[in-house]
Amino acid sequence: MSFSRDQNFSRDQERANTILVGLISGLGVLTLATSFHGRQTDLIEYCFKPNDSPHFCTPDKRYVMPVKEWQALKSEPASNPRSQIQKKATRLRIIEATNPHKWAWGLTSAFLFGSAYLLSKARERKLIEFLPQYRNEIKQSWLLNKIQAINTAHKVEYAANLDYQLWQFSADRAARLKQLSMLSPEEIAIFQEQARLQAIAEAQAQLNQATGKPSAALPHGTPGTMDEQARQGKFEESNQTWVDNFIKQTALVWGNQGSGKSWFARYLAKRKAEQGYKVIILDPDSNPSEWRGVAESHHGFEDIASFLRWYVDELTHRYSRFNGSTMTEEEWREQLWRDGDAIAVICEEVTTWANIIDDQDLLTKFFRLALTKSRKQEMPCTFVSHNNTQSALGNIKGLANLIGRMLQLQLETQVNPQTLQPTASGKGLVKLDGNDEWLPVTLPRIDSKITQFYSPTQPTDSAPGKIEPPESPPVDSETVELKLSDDLGEPLKTIWLFAKDQGDWIKPRDIQRRTFAALKGKTSEDIRRYLGLLNDMGYGELEESDGSVVFRAF
Repeated sequence: MSFSRDQNFSRDQERANTILVGLISGLGVLTLATSFHGRQTDLIEYCFKPNDSPHFCTPDKRYVMPVKEWQALKSEPASNPRSQIQKKATRLRIIEATNPHKWAWGLTSAFLFGSAYLLSKARERKLIEFLPQYRNEIKQSWLLNKIQAINTAHKVEYAANLDYQLWQFSADRAARLKQLSMLSPEEIAIFQEQARLQAIAEAQAQLNQATGKPSAALPHGTPGTMDEQARQGKFEESNQTWVDNFIKQTALVWGNQGSGKSWFARYLAKRKAEQGYKVIILDPDSNPSEWRGVAESHHGFEDIASFLRWYVDELTHRYSRFNGSTMTEEEWREQLWRDGDAIAVICEEVTTWANIIDDQDLLTKFFRLALTKSRKQEMPCTFVSHNNTQSALGNIKGLANLIGRMLQLQLETQVNPQTLQPTASGKGLVKLDGNDEWLPVTLPRIDSKITQFYSPTQPTDSAPGKIEPPESPPVDSETVELKLSDDLGEPLKTIWLFAKDQGDWIKPRDIQRRTFAALKGKTSEDIRRYLGLLNDMGYGELEESDGSVVFRAF
């Protein structure tokens, strides 16, 4: 508001300045014209008249001379012929000057033009000073108008949707009344019993919510009306062939809050584990107890960032090893499966990563590699987000084309008619990799939240409650190990103790995943060098094959 007042004041000043410059310039023109008009000096009119010819001085024999010049002839020497003019000539009269202040008019004209020029320059400087503020005002006005237009469009859209929902509610109610009017007494009794059971189920759900006990509801909610329950149908797992696309490919699962994204991500994690992947979870909104049986789960953002660094280094290293090998792509991928190096990463809540993880360069590398290079190295990622835009995936510029071509699943929501809250509809749209067509699909039905991810191939003693504590090593052996480790400095000491505790061959990435404080900021190449030093110092043995390195501590 203050800027608008300053703007109006500046415009008034500009108009006043323009008028004043015009007036002063006009006066300058008048005074300049006056300075060129007339004569500034007095003149003496004279002639050479003999004494006996009084009428000799005719107009054609009269001469004029400035008064100052006439007086100056008095001081001329006699040898100068002009000195005789004053002695021999007869002075007739003095012709007065027509513009005796001609010089003053000239000075006044110069002063007026100079004033007009200075005022014009002052206006120009004021305009230059005002232009940035004016540009900012224009930008702010444009932005406010744009926001107002968007809000208006949203209001219109919301009003239209509300009108449609009210119309649909009225139509459904009218159809229901018509159906009831056509029912027999027996059918009405059945309908009343079904309504009673539905009311009991809803009351039980509200009670479970109030007491904090989990409800055995589906992840996408139970349909609220009998017609919806009848239309819902039953799901047969064998019919969900479209889900197979999400097992081994990098994909994006997105939808609004309450659409069932997290439940579907857990379903995918279960399927991936059953296929033999080492499932790794990155979920800032949960804890390890929510993901029992997965290979790894990371929940703090520092822990997640550390894993992203490992992922980038590992994927880059795998490509370096593959490029230096003589294997085909199929043979290379088979070897990754044989070595147990096939991993699947579930990235939950990636919408918030860019706001909390400060290392933008790390996010850029991770998302670009995951979207382009992960599948051929058996390191596919599943991203769970609220949208399929660049800002929802790390806010990385230049990802629009990659996101548009990748495998995607959009989950749809519906409004619960009782609570008016958005819930999952059990429906979605799938866009296959490299395809622009969105196909409607039905989501798998899950009776309860999945928190156990043990695959059938895992040993039975790895299930919860069956883990036996390791036997304590003999005192003498432990004492010897401590003495040996005391001779090592960091980070060699940390690496050797970890390898000794594993008791088997380990890889550099096994060490890097642990995120030891002594190894903070170290790459896989650094860890390789440390393992080489331990080998040279006699603390273990190192083996290399096809670019891969394994180490076993003594």
